[in-house]
This record gives sequence, structure tokens and C-alpha cells, in this order.
Amino acid sequence: MQRDVPFLALPIARAAETALLLQDGSPVWPVAAGDAEALGELAAVFGCEIAPVEPERCRTAAAPPGSGSALVGCFDEELVPVAMLYAHLTGRGWTRLRSLEDLRSESLQVVLLDAEELTFELLEVVTAAAAPARGIVTGDGYRDVRRQALLRAATTRFAMRSAPHRVDVLPAVPVGTVASDARTLIGGSASAEELRSALERGESVVHVLAHSDGIDAFLANDLLLCPMTPALIGARTSAMPRCALTKFCHVENAAFEEIRRTGRLIHPRELRAPVLVYNSCWGILPANGWVDTIWSSGFSFASNPQIGALITTWEISVVESSDADVLIERILLGETLGEAVAAYNTDSEAARTRGHRLALFGDPAMTLCR
Repeated sequence: MQRDVPFLALPIARAAETALLLQDGSPVWPVAAGDAEALGELAAVFGCEIAPVEPERCRTAAAPPGSGSALVGCFDEELVPVAMLYAHLTGRGWTRLRSLEDLRSESLQVVLLDAEELTFELLEVVTAAAAPARGIVTGDGYRDVRRQALLRAATTRFAMRSAPHRVDVLPAVPVGTVASDARTLIGGSASAEELRSALERGESVVHVLAHSDGIDAFLANDLLLCPMTPALIGARTSAMPRCALTKFCHVENAAFEEIRRTGRLIHPRELRAPVLVYNSCWGILPANGWVDTIWSSGFSFASNPQIGALITTWEISVVESSDADVLIERILLGETLGEAVAAYNTDSEAARTRGHRLALFGDPAMTLCR
């Protein structure tokens, strides 16, 4: 893929939703309703910004190649134009995937998927692939996948203005907040204000180690991570968790509306970070599990426009606080996410002794330090 000078201002232009645009030889992100706002939110997390371009100053690019040594792939025919757009924005080729075996291709770097395609079997193949790790871009339907494609492609072009901060959220550690210039530890005794401030600061690698069933998780000081919203519960009825069916939280033994009024719920969309390592017992729920993927906190993290990339678990896992240290060190030193995650999945002690593997939701070429 292309290695142009990273943008501090990402060029965007009002255009057809999968238009392949260039200005002065560089790709321009085509935006429709809501896209500019989402890209602006993401840019701010990196300390960057977006730069609107007049459409008439752009020219139409040739279609990206349908082959090559670095490819973007999709299974669904409907997503082919989005795969071509992603390939154009990141300087790759594209391919149509026909079977899980195609995921083993050394040329494949990014997979575009509807949430319904995110199965255990697919994640098993993707996380077992050779370096660099495959990046997954997923959403709830075509328009959401397209929005996610714009966002994740943009992360390959942003450059952070300063060294990233590291935030560790460790609810099992009985301390409050311990902070230095380079790192902040949020323990189980931290206040709600301290936790929210750390999670919303941006320009950080955030590491959350928590017990989770894939839906909710306790954070600090009895604060509960929860992806449920009235809009989500009202819009979907398939493979719902019991709490969504009853509108009653069995963790708190109270109705959702009652808990919301307490201010103790933190939605995954509240986090702001270029990279989130969500190393929980269960991070994202695959589509062929006990509930739909869209109900998991992991999916809300993966589709959050204020998170550049998510690295998380996808099956029941035994996790330890030190598991992610080497992974995060590699990321902070400037390795691409694909290189860092692949090294973790093949060489880490957790992978060797417990079979622990992580999935990357984002672009494997993304790096924090250039």
C-alpha cells in the first residue's frame, strides 16, 4: 500500500458515496450525510482535523486493481464498491472472497464484513493468519460498513502530534488513580470523574482488563460498561440478550431507566482513543453465538468513530493484567497494528501457554508513531 506523508488534515469532498476521488495525486474521502462529522470526531482523537475540498477540484481515479500483494477483501457482492473505495483510499488492490480459505491468502490485509458475517469460524482463521494480522472492518448493514470503511482507512493517514499516552483500566487493582506524564493507571477505587476523564482524553492507547460476558463489564468504583440504549433495544429484535428483552439489568437488579438516572452506566461510544486494547474475558460476540454481534460492547467499540482501532478477544478467554504489555509497547514504539497483533498471537506467552489470541478491528497498517 502507499506510504505517503501522513495527513494532519484529511481531505474530504461531498460526492457519491463510493466515488474514487483524487486531488494532486492523493485520495480524497467522499462524504455523505453524517460522514464528515464522524471523520472529524476521529481526527480530533489523533490531534488532527478534516479539510473540506470543493468537488470540482477533484478528479476521478481509475478503479484499483483486482489483484496485488496487498488486498482488501469482502464476501458480500453488495460490499464490492466499498472494498474498491477502501482499496483506493489506502493504496491497495481488492478481491472478492469466496470461502474462509481465501482468508489465508498472504496478500489479504483487510476484510470488510457485515456484522452477520462475523462468525467464530471466520475469527479463528483470521487470527491464525501469518503476519501482519488481518484487519477487520465491520458494521451493521451496508451503510454502516461504508462509514466504518471511511473511518478505518483514515487511520492510516493520520499522524499524532505528540507521543501517545497509555491508560490502563484495571478494576481488580485496589487503588484509585496513579498518573505520570506517560501513563495513567485507573484502579477499582478510582472515582467516576477520574475514570471518565481518562477514557475521554484521546491521543492515548487505552487498555481495559475486565471480566465480561461480551455485553457488560464492571469498570472502576461500581461503574458498569453497557452498550444498551433505548434506540438499540427498540430497533432490533433478533437474538436479543435477556436484559434487552426485559429492559431489566440482572447485574444491577434494577430497570434500565432506573440505572441510567444514577449515572453509573458508561456506554462504549463514550471512549476516545486512537487504539483500544479491550482484553476482557469476552470482547466481541461472534454472530453465530448466543446473541447477535451488535449487542456486544466489543461491537460498539469497533464501530465507535472516536476509536481508531480495537484489539480484543472473541471467545471465552483467561486474561491477566500483564498479557498486553508487550503488545502495547510495540504499538507505542511505532510498529504497525498488524505487526504488533501478529507477534502477540504467535509469540506471546499468553498465546503459547493458553492459546490466547486477539482480533484486530481496524487497519493493520495503522501506526501511532511515524
